[in-house]
Amino acid sequence: MASNGSLTTVRTLKKGEEYRVYSYKSNHGGLYGVGGGSFVQKNTKVKYETPSKAKLALLKAQSVPREYTAALKTAELYSDMMHMSKAGIYDQLVSEYGENFPTAAAQYAINNLKVDWKQNALKSAQSYAELMNMSDAEIYDQLTSEYGEKFTEAEAQYAIDHL
Repeated sequence: MASNGSLTTVRTLKKGEEYRVYSYKSNHGGLYGVGGGSFVQKNTKVKYETPSKAKLALLKAQSVPREYTAALKTAELYSDMMHMSKAGIYDQLVSEYGENFPTAAAQYAINNLKVDWKQNALKSAQSYAELMNMSDAEIYDQLTSEYGEKFTEAEAQYAIDHL
């Protein structure tokens, strides 16, 4: 309840979800139900509004568990600093020898990571070429190996083509 006596109730719908607002009179002191477990007294002003994109983004950010946000920040570091692949980052996030995040937190991080995976593959390939003097075939194998970088074949080929 706000200091001016007003009460604000917020309910955010998921995509495709419907929410019907209805009113009925309660037997408890002339209260009217307006849905979602909210009640108002007779002659009370009720305002329904669609939240702005900024408000929706804030509500979404507030609803994300802390551990999910931590996994996303960790994934961003792995991508930005080490130029890892999607599979490599996921494995590092969930590994008991790595970050040990729950699989749901790691998947959230992967789903919300804004990365050009082909560019990560290229930067990795450049490191192998410059620091280890590897051939294109060796670099490709390292980029796609399940024991190596775990980039997709398309990402690795892009990297080789742009060395």
